[in-house]
Amino acid sequence: MEETKQPASQKIKIYPTSTGEISPFWRDKYEKDAKKYWDIFYKRHQDKFFKDRHYLDKEWGQYFSGTDEKVILEVGCGAGNTIFPLLATIPNIFVHACDFSPRAVNLVKMSFKPLKFFKRGEAGWVTPS
Repeated sequence: MEETKQPASQKIKIYPTSTGEISPFWRDKYEKDAKKYWDIFYKRHQDKFFKDRHYLDKEWGQYFSGTDEKVILEVGCGAGNTIFPLLATIPNIFVHACDFSPRAVNLVKMSFKPLKFFKRGEAGWVTPS
């Protein structure tokens, strides 16, 4: 079977970014229901969907060099696929983690106890959990 050589410009199709805006109804619905959708996602997939990001110490190593304690905030921690590899490879790190989905936060809590978690308060403020 003979392989046809294509110019590099024909190997990928890049689509322009949409200039149309989402309707206010759908924007408000997605904002209002985001927590519900993420909770359903984590109910279905648990911690099996995303892979741990074991490459982050190589990619972000310069940010975590030195002996002083590093503190990071992960907004949208999911099942912990970013924070657990960092905690395993960077000894002087403390992580604050939060997520829309209480189910995702519970997955992380069950996997690693010493993390501090936050939840959205009734007025939209982030409060200790």
